[in-house]
Amino acid sequence: MLPALRSLLFAAVGVSLAGSALAQGAEKGCPAGQRPSLSGCVDGSSQARVRLREDASKAASSKPVPKPDPALTAERARTRPLEHQRKTLLIRELAQLEAILARTKESSPDHMSIIRRLAEGYAELESIAERERARAQAAADDLERAARAAEKAPARKSKPRGSGTVM
Repeated sequence: MLPALRSLLFAAVGVSLAGSALAQGAEKGCPAGQRPSLSGCVDGSSQARVRLREDASKAASSKPVPKPDPALTAERARTRPLEHQRKTLLIRELAQLEAILARTKESSPDHMSIIRRLAEGYAELESIAERERARAQAAADDLERAARAAEKAPARKSKPRGSGTVM
């Protein structure tokens, strides 16, 4: 019984491999620039066509770019009290976990969970620091952009009142 089942299994595997080999051979039969599909070889070029409306391109380019406000930029760069408190509490928790880890034996079942909590805490602290760095960098970029725009703007020379031409 077992040899008959084994030979039947080998026959099924052989038929499936032969079918996949024939399918791969059919894919190679399409000429260059065409691809195989269910109905035979079809054009391989992209079928999607994009058309832009004339008014859409004009509307997108006509929007004025807002200039950054230095006061608002400095306000956004500051850390909020809750974020600062969160960071302070996280640092305090990490210090306590390090003290607990120093007192815990390596053979203790809690040792690995303390290390995992320390790793998660340090990862969160790093993400807070990265967020603060990105916020400060964005604020610095906005201030630098505003300073360059102020340099490029022509300085208006105002005449004293009454010095103009009278008709």
